[in-house]
Order: sequence, then structure tokens, then C-alpha cells
Amino acid sequence: KDVCAVFKELSARLACIQAQENRFLLSFRTVEEIWKFSTYLALGYVGCCLEHLLFTPEYWLNCAQVDDTEITVTVDEDCMTTMYLGLLLQEGNFFARTTLTVLAEEE
Repeated sequence: KDVCAVFKELSARLACIQAQENRFLLSFRTVEEIWKFSTYLALGYVGCCLEHLLFTPEYWLNCAQVDDTEITVTVDEDCMTTMYLGLLLQEGNFFARTTLTVLAEEE
């Protein structure tokens, strides 16, 4: 419940937790959510939020090890690009602009 709340604040939705692979699977509904999450990730805010959540006594059993531990957050860039483009196609109305030149024939 707490993990879902953290990801919601980071503009993402928690799809599932794969504890054996140390992985969170996230989903996004809009391009804006991906943009916000990517910005938070680039600023290091995602890792910081996860550290504050997961290094609390409720989740972390040995508090003495917290000082030597950090969370590194990585994103599969190909997957993120695919989601981003998919959402763009769903959301966006694409317009094309062309100029038309009509040449009148001289009589």
C-alpha cells in the first residue's frame, strides 16, 4: 500500500513487484506521466523516495546495514520509448500542414 502511494506521487502506477529480481513493474496512462516520472528519475528523486520508504524499520530488518546500502534505479529505455510512442499515438491528434500553389495558365 505504501509502495503504491509512493509511485502514485511519482506519476506512475505499480503493476507488480518482482522481489526475486529486485524489480518493480510500472505502468503509465499518459505521456505527461512518463515525462514527469522520467524527470524525477533524472533528478534522482525516484531512488531517494524509495530509500526513504524501504529503509524504514517496517520494511528493513537490519537497520545497521542501511548506511552501507543504496538503491539504484534503472529503466529499460527501449520499453520506456515504446510506451511513450504508444501513448502518443493513443492521445494525439496529428495534423499535417501543406502549402498549395496554384499556377494559372496564361492564355
